[in-house]
Amino acid sequence: MVRWRTLTGLLAATLAAVTAGSLTLTAPAAAGDATAAPYVVGGTPAAQGEFPFMVRLSMGCGGSLYSPTLVLTAAHCVSRTGANTSITATLGVVDLQSASRITVRSNYVYRAPGYNG
Repeated sequence: MVRWRTLTGLLAATLAAVTAGSLTLTAPAAAGDATAAPYVVGGTPAAQGEFPFMVRLSMGCGGSLYSPTLVLTAAHCVSRTGANTSITATLGVVDLQSASRITVRSNYVYRAPGYNG
């Protein structure tokens, strides 16, 4: 178990992490309209609540909730390590325009050391 935690910690350090205020998930909203279908290429739209860990970041990247206050994303999605409040994380819905979406601003970005693009 300790080895798994160490590996998971190294993974977190290797990938860029964006921390955001106090992210908390709420119960999924009722399934809405399927207007997202035209934007799905080679797949099907996700059902509400199917992937509750997925996050959409304002720069267009996706991310995954690593913990209630930590989002993991690719290193190329962020510019540098340090204080950063310019990134908005949207989560809790499959329709980004939904009134029940959760949006939170980042407060710090940690980019993987050694990443050179």
